[in-house]
Amino acid sequence: PGEALLLGERYAGRIHLVVTDLMMPQMNGFELSERLRTYRPEIRVLYISAYSDALIGRSGPRPEGTRVLEKPFLPDALSRAVREVLDTG
Repeated sequence: PGEALLLGERYAGRIHLVVTDLMMPQMNGFELSERLRTYRPEIRVLYISAYSDALIGRSGPRPEGTRVLEKPFLPDALSRAVREVLDTG
């Protein structure tokens, strides 16, 4: 997560999408996206997780427009999810 934060802060171009796992060391995917959005409010995020959407929902409120792709997934499912996230907002 630290490298993603550094890249998000230093990269001069537009970052259209971040794909991140929900469970990572140091911080979870929701925390990562919150921190990225402090200086890149326009960024869109696709979360991936081995946990079901229902189980994730029990852990507390999620950012509006959250899209979680459950692992394992096929390339077509990833492609569709990316398109959905990019087309919203």
